[in-house]
Amino acid sequence: MKNKTIISILIVVGMSLSISVLAATGISLAPTIGNYHEGETFTVSLFVNPSSEKVFTAKTELTYPSDMLRIKTFVFADGWMPLNQEGYDLIDNSNGILIKTAGYAGGVSSQKLFGTVTFVAKKSGSAKISIGSNSLALNTESANVFDNAFASGEYTILAQVSQ
Repeated sequence: MKNKTIISILIVVGMSLSISVLAATGISLAPTIGNYHEGETFTVSLFVNPSSEKVFTAKTELTYPSDMLRIKTFVFADGWMPLNQEGYDLIDNSNGILIKTAGYAGGVSSQKLFGTVTFVAKKSGSAKISIGSNSLALNTESANVFDNAFASGEYTILAQVSQ
């Protein structure tokens, strides 16, 4: 009887951990892989992915290898209202950091495009673009419900083809 109770508890705990992982609010990249040539531009879309509650404000910190990639532009998706103040709005191509913050009137309750980053491939190799741990997703009470500091994408930069 004792073993059945322990097994039942482990099953319930395991199921609740699985549900909490699936319910994580976060920010995702698309595409998460790609092959590009030196000098070529490519875009990566950022999505806010709310779980069980609406997200009203999102702050995205994106890190990338500045020796391999340069951000050309960032464009917010329709409906997002940018917060343009220090610490909330930055493109730093020297250190490989992008920070963008915006609010959404009425909040978002399902996956929503946040914005699009256009990169320029500078040199060949493997470039990892990651969502940084300083990212935020704020609910109606301004509590941070962000929970995916490890989302990333891997992009292969190929040497320029000589003609």
